[in-house]
Parts: sequence; C-alpha cells; structure tokens
Amino acid sequence: MNEFMNKIALHSFSGFDISKGVAADDDPERFYHGFVLGIMVELEERFTVRSNRESSFGRYDVMMKPMDKEKDNAYIFEFKVHKPVREKTMEETVANALS
Repeated sequence: MNEFMNKIALHSFSGFDISKGVAADDDPERFYHGFVLGIMVELEERFTVRSNRESSFGRYDVMMKPMDKEKDNAYIFEFKVHKPVREKTMEETVANALS
C-alpha cells in the first residue's frame, strides 16, 4: 500500500496541496486522510467506511467494517506525521499511533 500511495502522490500531488496555516503540523495528516478516504469510497459495497469517530478513549481516523465478516477483515487506520522534534524514530511514531 505504501508503494501504491507514494506512486500516486508523486504523480498527482503538489507541495501546494498541503497548506502552511496555523495547524501546519497536522496538514499533511489531514490531506492524506481525505485522500485515502476518497479511495475507500470505492469499497462501499463491501465495507461500511467511517471517519473520525470516537471509540473508547480516542478517535480513529478511518474504520472499514466488512458487510460480510466471513469474507473480509475489518480495518482501522490511524494516520500520523513523524515529528522529529518529539519522536526520534519512526518506531516511536508508530508506538504513539498505536496508543
């Protein structure tokens, strides 16, 4: 999936697609969230797709719940931007996403 996303991003997106506003640190995350959500709409016949819903003590970015639980798995997506000031490694970023 990472290769696919990078290929599309390199051929489709511009640096100007991500604004440099007040919440600039979160802009890339929001941009890719919307992009991935747009792609997932194609799966609406197989999955219920939900975005930014509260769950337990947090909020997931995107959830895909299968219509046929015997055929498909459920998926929960959490998008994170690696912030080198707070996280020294990508592993730390992943740990923060999982928490």
